[in-house]
Amino acid sequence: MSKIRRSKLVMLFALLVTAALLAACGVPVAAPAGGGAQAPAAAASGQKVKVTYWAHDFPPRATLDKKYIAEFMQKNPNIEVDYQIVPQFDDKLRTAIAAGNGPDLFAQWNGDMGTFYAQGAIVPVSAEAL
Repeated sequence: MSKIRRSKLVMLFALLVTAALLAACGVPVAAPAGGGAQAPAAAASGQKVKVTYWAHDFPPRATLDKKYIAEFMQKNPNIEVDYQIVPQFDDKLRTAIAAGNGPDLFAQWNGDMGTFYAQGAIVPVSAEAL
């Protein structure tokens, strides 16, 4: 994998983790057009935050995910990432999101993002929060 591609993957993962953590800590995010869910209550200062990250079963990506997640958690000891490789990822992700119990983080192709956003299942993070 090229250095540029790898660095983009690291930046994307870091952005996703940051967005989930900001939501978990109660940092304001932009509300979707349909209203959307409220951010979870803020974690107490110093309390460990746990986020769940779902990924599809693609061994080269899983190897990188595990490496970068371990590095991230080492640098951020108050954050635990529960990394789960999910069989039949697309179907299970769509079902979980529709039921309102999807993961905190996930990687998915752009085609589904518009649908998830329109359903109020995901929200963008405001630039000010970053």
